[in-house]
Amino acid sequence: MICRRACFKVVDDLDLTPLISYLSQVAEKSGCDAKLTLNVSRKTLVCEVCCLRSKKLIDVIKARFAAVKGLKASKCFGSKGLTAPSGWWPLSGSVCLGVEAFTGSPFCLDERNLRRHAVIVGSTGSGKSTTAKKIFKELAHNKLVLDWHGEYRGVAKRIECISLNRLRSLGQLELMDALANSLKLTDAQYYLLMKVVQMLYAKGGEFGIRDIIFYLKSLEELSRWIRESKYSLLRKLEMLTVRGTCKFEITDLESLTEGGLVIDLSGYVTEYAKKFVSHAVLAYLFAKARGGELKRTYVIVEEAHNVIPKSSELSVADKIFMEGRKYGLHVIAVTQSPRAMSENVMKNSYVKIIHGIREVDDAKYVAESVGDPSLWKEIISLDVGEAIVAQRKLARVIISNS
Repeated sequence: MICRRACFKVVDDLDLTPLISYLSQVAEKSGCDAKLTLNVSRKTLVCEVCCLRSKKLIDVIKARFAAVKGLKASKCFGSKGLTAPSGWWPLSGSVCLGVEAFTGSPFCLDERNLRRHAVIVGSTGSGKSTTAKKIFKELAHNKLVLDWHGEYRGVAKRIECISLNRLRSLGQLELMDALANSLKLTDAQYYLLMKVVQMLYAKGGEFGIRDIIFYLKSLEELSRWIRESKYSLLRKLEMLTVRGTCKFEITDLESLTEGGLVIDLSGYVTEYAKKFVSHAVLAYLFAKARGGELKRTYVIVEEAHNVIPKSSELSVADKIFMEGRKYGLHVIAVTQSPRAMSENVMKNSYVKIIHGIREVDDAKYVAESVGDPSLWKEIISLDVGEAIVAQRKLARVIISNS
């Protein structure tokens, strides 16, 4: 159920009886909850309506009330553009996003709920990245962001790129998973790559993508399928070596456990490289978490549909959504394309923060994921900075920019 309200300044003596009667009739006919409140000290009349059709209904009521002599439309506390007043933020353990649109009271997430994973969805420009940044700043535990577009440069103190020349700290299986998930390998390509990776681990010493390419080139071409698979695989691996423009310190995977880190992916030229680094980071953290070597960590994954796509094969990100919670590894996925993501994301995320979605099919998909198929009509009508937060129940929230 979504609540909206309209406010009016009382500029003259007013008989509320006809308005109360009108509101009661409208509420009964529409099946909505509605009430009328008069704030005498502020000379403000507040009309509140709660139902799934509240947006359309409140517009009708606004037009009716605006025609009443003695009333003048006014802004409500909780209207678009509202920022939360200072001094109300709760104590530790809460992640505060803004205010409830209906009551104007502070809205905060219990951090323990985020340990059951979360997803933030919304069309471009709806405010989802603002929400993700706010969560990043508010989280008290170890945290990390996979930043696809360089949007977190003013948020974190540590912004770094991951070196593709120091990969030994990834386990052999984790490295193969990261390469397979990012490069979409065929069975034949996977087989050849596995032979090279096994060779490099057996040899000892540090190695990177260029070393993999070097040893792959040296493989004998004993058959046509080996030759064809080898050169198609080389073309994919070369996409990981295209020099980017990382403006920050280049670090290795072992520094990920230090926390408060943004991995800037905007400097990597190809989508292949961005996906590989994302999968490598997640694979490394998951391995550490399963081994009991990682303190509680939250990972915000921007453009999550690129990292956790819908696929018949389970990626390491899928496994984290399914098992990561018990190891203290928690993901907050951020996307504008919810239907393109693995079903495990929506299925295994306890907290769903839904910003405005323009694509009707996406809105319907998200509405069904929270158990309320008719909610899509509200989702497509959300203003910039507004969100519906689904946990045990729905709440309409205005995200604070502060």
